[in-house]
Amino acid sequence: MKSDMHRNCPVCGAENSINERKNFTDIVTPEGYTAIKTGPLNGHFCSKCEEGFLDRESEKLFDKQIAEEKARQDSRRVTASEITDVDSVVKKINVSRQRVHKMMEEGKLPYVFIGERRYPVKNQKIFDELRKKVRTQALLKNKNAVKKK
Repeated sequence: MKSDMHRNCPVCGAENSINERKNFTDIVTPEGYTAIKTGPLNGHFCSKCEEGFLDRESEKLFDKQIAEEKARQDSRRVTASEITDVDSVVKKINVSRQRVHKMMEEGKLPYVFIGERRYPVKNQKIFDELRKKVRTQALLKNKNAVKKK
């Protein structure tokens, strides 16, 4: 049985208003892009204010679909000078090639398609932010590993 915390809306406070929705689609229009259809998604939503939360798998799928469609739309307007290769990004942010591809798939690193291949878009500001995040996460993992010993 759900607790009151999971039945009451955390946004508007309505009581017993949270309902589960499964296999729905949504249309999102990010600024500067045409409408993007996402789905099938699952989550819990308020029947009063319509706000809600996607489950973890749906959130990942949503991020992936948005990133992929934005990349396809960007592919039509980005010039070749704005594109870089994966190896250059690997050197700039000190991560593996696999991690760069995962960041593109998760929507954390902008990319475009050339044919069916993905190429990162040059953006030094994003590279600097990712480098800081990766270093911080690595330091935290190392601290936790030392504490366990």
